[in-house]
Order: sequence, then structure tokens, then C-alpha cells
Amino acid sequence: MKKTPLEYALYLVQLRDRTENEMLKKMTQKGIDSAEIQKTIIWLKDKHFVDDERFVENYVRSKTNDERIGKRKIEQKLYQLGVSKELIGKYLSDTDPNTEYEKAKELADKWLFKKGRNEKSYEQIGRHLAGKGFEIDTIKEVLHQILK
Repeated sequence: MKKTPLEYALYLVQLRDRTENEMLKKMTQKGIDSAEIQKTIIWLKDKHFVDDERFVENYVRSKTNDERIGKRKIEQKLYQLGVSKELIGKYLSDTDPNTEYEKAKELADKWLFKKGRNEKSYEQIGRHLAGKGFEIDTIKEVLHQILK
């Protein structure tokens, strides 16, 4: 038996929280008519099954507490998920610079412990931290601190 658009959408949000844009893309890929998609998304939003603000709040909280990634990486991922820049800015503006610095320093220390110090450490650690989404000022501060 074929699922209705609403059943498919409920299946998707049952797996994990989704943004409105994610739902739109998934349902479009499934070949669902755009009018049906819009009707389904409106219903999901009315019932709070899809709520971009809640999604961003939870995503930012989980990534800043649990993972060793920087603010820029979180921002990039949310933007890829179709979240507006205003909403991203609202929740990322509260990011504590000291927390960012501590996370970056911990990653740099871990990198040094694993790979050891060499003549290219400065640039290698810098690239590593940039890849993890840390801001350039934070990276410079960490590098100055651990390699002096």
C-alpha cells in the first residue's frame, strides 16, 4: 500500500527533527505534487511537527555542548539545511567566545599529542581547526598560546 504525503512526512519527522526546507526537498524527491507538499507542510507546521526555530535551538545546543566543532561549521550546516540566516544568527550570537577558545585549544592539544610537534605544526593545526569551523581569531589565539 502506497503512503499518502502526510504519512510519508510523519514518517520522516518520526526518524528525526527536520527543517521545513528538508521536508520540501525530501517530498519533492519522492515525486509528490507541489500543492500536496505545501498542504502537508502547512499542517505539519500548525501541529508543531516541523518548527525551524525549535530545530535550530536544539541543533545549536547539541553541537555546542557535545561536539568539537566551531561556530562556523554549525552555521554552515544549518544554512545547508535551509535555515534562514536571521534564525541562525539569533541562536549563534549567544555563543561564548571562551567556550569556542577552549574547544579549539583542546582539539589543538589533542592534535599535537597524536602527531607531535614539527616544523609545519603551526599551519597543520591551523588548517585542522579551520576545517572544524573555528573562526580565524580563535585559531590565531590558540596557535599563539600552544606554540610559543
